[in-house]
Amino acid sequence: LPLALSATDATPLPEAVRATGRALFAAEEHSGVDLDALVAAVHPDPGNPRPLVTVSVDLDRAALAGIDLPGLRAEGVAAGTESAPLELALMATHAPDGSLRLRLRYDADLFDAATADGYLAELEERLAGVTAAPGEEAAPSEEPEPGEEAVPREEPVPREDAAPGEQAAAPDTATLLREIWESLLGVRGFPDDSNFFDL
Repeated sequence: LPLALSATDATPLPEAVRATGRALFAAEEHSGVDLDALVAAVHPDPGNPRPLVTVSVDLDRAALAGIDLPGLRAEGVAAGTESAPLELALMATHAPDGSLRLRLRYDADLFDAATADGYLAELEERLAGVTAAPGEEAAPSEEPEPGEEAVPREEPVPREDAAPGEQAAAPDTATLLREIWESLLGVRGFPDDSNFFDL
């Protein structure tokens, strides 16, 4: 669905999340509208009938290739979630080891490779910022200049474990995500088995 949402770099994250939620619910109420008719009504330019870019983001889980069944052998293949061809589509596959495999499909008539790579670089930087440890800033992604060879990134040196009692045990991922969403949405004590969209 096309969403009407206005936000700037100065918009606080909680307000951006709430505004996105309001925009999603408002769009859902008008989901039966004919998009082509709507675009033609607001932008009646015969030379540019579809000024909007259709974008999709899909999240899927990797197949359980390692499942052990009698007389059956399974092997993972390099394939992610698929969707109908759109102008721009990002497919993220959640691997069993917890990592994400990203795949970007785009219309080469609308986007060039440099633009698509720029989108992925910005996404990587934002994901690094979201997953950075408290008090640490994610290192900005450094893209090589055109014509320069990319320099392999150095692997981070693992930190030594803190002595017992120096720091409290870190919460598991599910608990941490729950705390973040509760803080952003201003909702506490929501039952674990309730519908997320009821928030």
